[in-house]
Amino acid sequence: MPLQENYQIVSFDVFEHPNNLALKSVLERWDSICNNTIIPFHEFKIAISIILKSTFLNSITKFMNKYSICLRFPFPPILADLVIQDLECSIFKTLTIHVPFYYRYVDDIIIVVPNEYINTILSSFNSYHQERIKFTIEYGDNGIINFLDVKLLIENGRIIFDNYRKPTNSGRYLNYFSNHPVKHKRGVVIGQLDRILFLFHLIFHENNIISLINILQNNGYPSEFYLKLLTIGCQGHVIKMLSSKSNFENINREKKILPTRIPPELLKNILPFRISI
Repeated sequence: MPLQENYQIVSFDVFEHPNNLALKSVLERWDSICNNTIIPFHEFKIAISIILKSTFLNSITKFMNKYSICLRFPFPPILADLVIQDLECSIFKTLTIHVPFYYRYVDDIIIVVPNEYINTILSSFNSYHQERIKFTIEYGDNGIINFLDVKLLIENGRIIFDNYRKPTNSGRYLNYFSNHPVKHKRGVVIGQLDRILFLFHLIFHENNIISLINILQNNGYPSEFYLKLLTIGCQGHVIKMLSSKSNFENINREKKILPTRIPPELLKNILPFRISI
């Protein structure tokens, strides 16, 4: 998506946990909930209150606060999601600033806003309930910011995606020598390859595939196993691209000259057919 020069990617993170807001958000949806349960309203309210006030959650809260560790939402993600839904509805009804890109996963938010309005939008989020919920902001470094397991970059006025692994990532996947069905092990290779091909920008494909190969080797996968799957996966990706683009309809498939988004420098060593961009 194209962006103007004065726009920046930032992320908002919830710093304080709004338990009372969670109860309020759930009860306000009772008209929809009651159609899917036989539990009376007063019993349902008591049950939710018990969950939010459970000894386990309170103990974690006290421990985290003692050591100044950010706890964020110490209750089920679905309740956190309801709270942020209500916040979004309240804020975006009155927000007059153009926001070209906004995405949230539970309580993690990534947003693209004009530089001069970043603090204004942050203040809007924090003013929703000043005593119960608070957001912190993370700025991108040279147009790069990490969100969940994806790295977002601004390249020539557009947002592109690359892989991101946290420093604590162990690189462990289902070991090849584990006593699991072979189809599960195939799924590891195919799933990770599809993630690279369909999510990340083409300029990062080569490094990510090489990184995937190293990870598979470290998890005991033999080259004859994963190279075959990588080949099949890349071929399938090419075929899907062909079927969706009319300008490739006349390609001579007998000669197996296929367009691909995978760098030919890498694929020439693992794919059994000739590559032509």
